[in-house]
Amino acid sequence: MPISAIRNSPLFFWKLFLLGRKNPYLHKPLGDGRAMPTPGQRKIMLTRYTDCTVSIDGYNANLLQKALRSLKRKEFNHMVVIGHPKALSRYSTIKLEEFVEKNKREHNFTTYSKMFGNK
Repeated sequence: MPISAIRNSPLFFWKLFLLGRKNPYLHKPLGDGRAMPTPGQRKIMLTRYTDCTVSIDGYNANLLQKALRSLKRKEFNHMVVIGHPKALSRYSTIKLEEFVEKNKREHNFTTYSKMFGNK
């Protein structure tokens, strides 16, 4: 099942950086893990457009509506969103709830395990 992607401007990552500093309580991951280090990745994200997976991790949850609009314009029938429990934040859970509430009348939501079962 291909994961949906979205193109992000450097401005998105600057906002992420600043908001994380401004309100760490809301943007701090709820899990106890850490992301794998990726040397040079921060510089790339802050200076160029990048293609990213559609995700509910942290501030990325802010892009769910934008990703849905983009996929609808391209006439895609599905949007696959990923997320990692250790990367969820209070902010991302709020944005996910808002996204589902706003779109539940027009779209169906499911999980991988409901579609394919836990085998």
